[in-house]
Amino acid sequence: NEAGFRKDVTLRNSVNARSENKVNEMQLKRGHEDNYCQDKNQSQLTLKRNDSMTSIKSRGNWGSKWEFLLSCVGLSVGIGNVWRFPYLAYENGGGAFLIPYLIMLFLAGKPMYFMELAFGQFAGTGPLSIWTCCPIAKGVGAAMVCVSIVVVIYYNVVMSYALYFIYSTFQKELPWNRCDPEWSNGTNCVIRSLTVWQAAASQMFFSLSVSMGGLIMYSSYNDFRHNIFKDAMIVSILDTVTSVISGMVIFSVLGAMSHELGLKVNDVVKSGPGLAFVAYPEALSRLPWPHVWSVLFFLMLFILGLDSEFAILETVLTSLSDEINFLRRHKLKFTVAVGICCFLLGLPCVTRGGQYIFEIMDYYGGGISLVFIAVFECIAISWVYGYKKFALDIYFMLSKQMGFYWHVTWKYTSPIILAFIAIYSLINHTPLHYGDYDFPSWADSIGWCLTAFIVFQIPFWALIAIFKQNKGDTMWEKLKLAIKSTEHWGPKEAALKEEWRILKTGINSVYIVKKDLEAAKEPAKLSRFEMKIGSENKAYKSEEKY
Repeated sequence: NEAGFRKDVTLRNSVNARSENKVNEMQLKRGHEDNYCQDKNQSQLTLKRNDSMTSIKSRGNWGSKWEFLLSCVGLSVGIGNVWRFPYLAYENGGGAFLIPYLIMLFLAGKPMYFMELAFGQFAGTGPLSIWTCCPIAKGVGAAMVCVSIVVVIYYNVVMSYALYFIYSTFQKELPWNRCDPEWSNGTNCVIRSLTVWQAAASQMFFSLSVSMGGLIMYSSYNDFRHNIFKDAMIVSILDTVTSVISGMVIFSVLGAMSHELGLKVNDVVKSGPGLAFVAYPEALSRLPWPHVWSVLFFLMLFILGLDSEFAILETVLTSLSDEINFLRRHKLKFTVAVGICCFLLGLPCVTRGGQYIFEIMDYYGGGISLVFIAVFECIAISWVYGYKKFALDIYFMLSKQMGFYWHVTWKYTSPIILAFIAIYSLINHTPLHYGDYDFPSWADSIGWCLTAFIVFQIPFWALIAIFKQNKGDTMWEKLKLAIKSTEHWGPKEAALKEEWRILKTGINSVYIVKKDLEAAKEPAKLSRFEMKIGSENKAYKSEEKY
C-alpha cells in the first residue's frame, strides 16, 4: 500500500508538473504573440507617423512663429494699402469711403481672414488640394489660383513704377518739381451708392489678400497647434491702420495743393492708379533733403510690393506642387519658368496703351472676381461642409470655441452681403473709365471674359467632382457623395488625424477612457482557489450578479 501510495503521488506530481509546464509554455507563447502584435502595431503606427512627418518635412514648414507673422504682414500690408486704397477712396467719396470700408471689414473681412488662416493650418495643404473636406468646391481653390496668376502679372508693373521713380531721383532737381501735371475732374459718390460698397469690398479683399489663396498657403506651413487667432487679429488691424494712414497722407497733400493752386480738391489731379505717384512725390518734394526721402520712400514701396509678389507667386507654386508631385521635385525650375512667363505677360502693361490693359486686369481680375470667390468660399465652408464641423476642427486645433460673432458672420453676414454686392455689380454695371476716357464696349467685354474665366472654375470643377463619383447611380446620389468629406480630409500628421477622428466620432475619447479607468481602478480579488467546479467553488459567482 505504501508503495502504491508513493507511486500515485509520484504520478500525480508528474502530471501536475507537466500541466504546469504546458500552462507556462502557453502563457509564454501567448506573451510572445501579444508582444509581437504590440510591436507590430507600434511599428505600423511609428511607420505611419514617420511617413507623415517625412511628407510634412518634404513640403516644408516655418522655422518660427515670427517668420509666419511677418510674412503675413508682408502679404497683407503692401502696395495695395499705399497705392490702391487712396485712389479708390478718392474716387468714392474721400473720407466717407472709410465708413463702408470699416463696416465691410467688421462683417466680412476679419471673419474671412481668420477663416482662411484656420482652414489652411488645420489641413496643412494648399488652396487647390485643401477641398477634400468638400470635393464639389474644389473650383474655389482653382479660382483662387487663377486670380493669383492675374495679380502676379500686373503687380510687377506697380513695382516697376517705384523703380523708375528711384532712378529719376538721381538728378540735381527732382523731375516732379518742374513737371506741370495735366488736371482733370475726379468723380464723386455718396455712401448710399452701392458702387461704393462694391469698391470697399474689392479693396478689402485685395488688401487683406482674402480669397486669393495666399493666406491658406502661408498657414498650411504652420505648426498644427500654433495660435493663429492672435496673428489674424494683429495682421488685420495693421493692414487697416496702414491703409488709413496712407489715405490721410494723400488727402493732406491734395488739400495743400488745392489751397496753393486755388482749385477744388477734385480739380487738382485726376483719379486713378497714378494718384499716389502724383501726391507722394509732391509731399516728398516739400521735405528737407527731398532726394534722400524720395529714394527711401520709393525703395520702401518696392519692398512692400516685393514681399506681396513673393506670396502671390508662391500661392500658385504651392497649389500646383501639392497636386503634381513632379513639380515639387523640380521646384526651382518650375519657379523660374513661371516667373519668366509672368514677366513676359506683364510687358504689354508698360507699353503706350499699357495703362488701359492694367486697368482691365486690376478691376476685372483682381477686384470684382474676389467678391464672387468669397461668396462661394463662405457657402462651401460654413454651409456645405458645415459651421459646426469647422468650429469643432478649430476647437481640436486651438482649444478655442467659436463665439456668436463668428457664427453670425461666417454663416450669414459675409455670404449674404457679398452675394448682394456681386449681384448688384452684374445688374448695374457701368463701363470702365480712366480719367475722362471711357473704355469701349469691346474692352469691357474682354474684362468680363477675364472675370468669367476665373469664376467659371467653380462650376466647372464642381461638375467634374460630381461625375467622378463611381458609387452613385443617380445624379442626386452622386451630388450627395460629392459634398461629403473624403478620407484624405483632416490634419496632415497621421497621429493627429487619428486623434481628430476619435474626437469627431465621440467613441473611445480620452475623457471617456479616463472616466472608465477611474471607475474600475480597484483590482479584482480572488478569495479562494479550489479544484472544484461551479457553485462548489467559494470563489464562484453567477453571471446574473454581473
